Amino acid sequence: MHKSLHLGRPSYLTKTLKPLLGNGIIRSNGLQWAFPRNLLAPEFFHSKIK
Repeated sequence: MHKSLHLGRPSYLTKTLKPLLGNGIIRSNGLQWAFPRNLLAPEFFHSKIK
């Protein structure tokens, strides 16, 4: 398993989607991605979605 938070998304993709998605979790990388992802993760636990 890769531990780096900088797996990255292609820059052309992030630039293209910025007007539509802003700086949200879908467009983010690194710590900008990790913090909201950790906030959302418990909501997707199997016990919550079944």
